Amino acid sequence: MPIINIKLADPMPSRQKLDEIAVKITDIMVNDLGKKPERVVINFDEIRSDATYFGGKSVQAMKEGK
Repeated sequence: MPIINIKLADPMPSRQKLDEIAVKITDIMVNDLGKKPERVVINFDEIRSDATYFGGKSVQAMKEGK
């Protein structure tokens, strides 16, 4: 059973977009690895952009062009 965790900085995509992504990832697991679709687990986690840093700069600051 593959368990796939995807972390995205806020804001999260729409529910419709998350559904589309989940279907595509499930298809890859089924078609390329032979997994059963009902056993593929995908979890989207939202992380705060103001609490995530690259090289000492927050993702929020980078989005704001600072």
